[in-house]
Amino acid sequence: HMLGALLARSQGVAVDLPTLCWLQLTVWATHLTAHYVNEWADYEADCANANAGGWTGGSQVLVRGELPRATALALGATTALTAVFGGAATVCRFVLVRHAYTIDWSSAASVLGALQLAPWSFVALGISVLLIAAAYSLPPLRLSGNALGECCVAYVLSFCVPTVGLLAQAGRLTPAVIDILLPFIVVSFARMVVMNIADREGDAAVGKKTSVVWLGEERAVVLVNVMHFAVYVCIIPSLPTLSYAMRIAHYAPLPLRWWQSIRLNSPFFWHDSQLVRSIPFVESMIVLSHATCLCAGLYFFDN
Repeated sequence: HMLGALLARSQGVAVDLPTLCWLQLTVWATHLTAHYVNEWADYEADCANANAGGWTGGSQVLVRGELPRATALALGATTALTAVFGGAATVCRFVLVRHAYTIDWSSAASVLGALQLAPWSFVALGISVLLIAAAYSLPPLRLSGNALGECCVAYVLSFCVPTVGLLAQAGRLTPAVIDILLPFIVVSFARMVVMNIADREGDAAVGKKTSVVWLGEERAVVLVNVMHFAVYVCIIPSLPTLSYAMRIAHYAPLPLRWWQSIRLNSPFFWHDSQLVRSIPFVESMIVLSHATCLCAGLYFFDN
């Protein structure tokens, strides 16, 4: 989300702090919705997973009986409503700040006027995120159980979240923005493949067909290797057009990636309990490091 706001700032847009805060609440609430619903829906797979680690196999809270299973679904509904409220507040703030339009809630004409000024591309992306957050785990689609989980996570976390941050600040989705986000999207996809490697046996036992269940662990590792190699190679053609700060931002996580790749390619790492706990955590930190470095590059480029 901050990456999107800084992309808008790089386009000469003044970042509005209240908009930033409302949208951050919305992002947090949506993320929690996906987690709570996934805990409820993946209960059987988590029970069958003897290889669960701190970052895979769910939180194990429901498996250990620490909370009733229905609690996760109730919390998911609560956070979904919070996300809708936060998104609506973000739109209202956009109309006020970008169009100097104050909504009179007692007047239907005033509300209709605000709707005409609303950022509908932002609204459409937000609705798609909420729908995917539900369909990711819940039937009938259950996207995460039909080899589409990685695509969903990459789309939501690495495309939609930065893009709504950009649009909420009145930024524009340009080819240059896509160039910045595309490597980040691939890294996020690869992260989810890694997360699913340790869960393969439990997922397969209950008929959850993730990409790793289809490919097997060894091919999944090869896929992750290819994707990360492609990330750093595909940036090379655009280097002449990038600022010095952005060049550093794209390649700063490379040493961490190199170390992680050595561990990831350890023979049958998914049978090593220490690596099962460590590798998914580090993979998540690599995604965070990419986002942090890109934010730093955008910030220092404009200062």
